[in-house]
Amino acid sequence: MAEWIRDRDTYFMLGGPHLAPYPVSAEDIIGKYFRENGGCAEADNFYPMTATENGEPVGQLIVRYTGGDRRKLRFGWVVVDGRKRGRGYGREMLGLGLVFAFEVMGASLVTIGVFEENMRAYNCYVSAGFRANPDAQVKTETVDGKEQKIIELVITREEYNRRKT
Repeated sequence: MAEWIRDRDTYFMLGGPHLAPYPVSAEDIIGKYFRENGGCAEADNFYPMTATENGEPVGQLIVRYTGGDRRKLRFGWVVVDGRKRGRGYGREMLGLGLVFAFEVMGASLVTIGVFEENMRAYNCYVSAGFRANPDAQVKTETVDGKEQKIIELVITREEYNRRKT
């Protein structure tokens, strides 16, 4: 994953400062993942997942519970190898993540956030079945010295099931 965060734009659109200082190393990511998993209020709350094709990593995301509710999951740190973007890997990876969330973990809903400026990611998330969450509070974050609005997206179990048929 660290190899895929090659420039500051990718770093910031991924929410990099929450991950590690730039430039990000593999050790930074591993350390963050272990701290998140080990430091959670509830054990077994942080699931990094890697998408592969022919045994080669092409993307990754994390899945975690939110607010102590084991029916609500959140996806984050979604990134695809920059050399493979635009080929549908992100949408497919999110689709498999939704199978895991709803069919394995028994979630009732899954959320994901995206910076308003990151339209490529937003369109990918929408194509995977997410929609803008009308109940979400407007949040902003300072990213590389600029205020960025965060768009909260959601997909419910019912919406997921409708898409399957």
